[in-house]
Amino acid sequence: MRDCFCTINLDQEEVYRTQVVEKSLSPFFSEEFYFEIPRTFQYLSFYVYDKNVLQRDLRIGKVAIKKEDLCNHSGKETWFSLQPV
Repeated sequence: MRDCFCTINLDQEEVYRTQVVEKSLSPFFSEEFYFEIPRTFQYLSFYVYDKNVLQRDLRIGKVAIKKEDLCNHSGKETWFSLQPV
């Protein structure tokens, strides 16, 4: 079992971090957030981490969406597969 959290990044800048979902192999974060995009960017990325108290948190996987592809997913629920990091 893992304790997981997710970060949302514009390129390499973190703009949001979820709460930790404890002891799950299929975490569901069920969080909504809103933020303004103050600058240009190339990718909106979601990173999933395994929370580690004694060592550095381990990146499990990521989803990266190009800015120009975001309009294809606006207003609808879409599932993406995690890619290895």
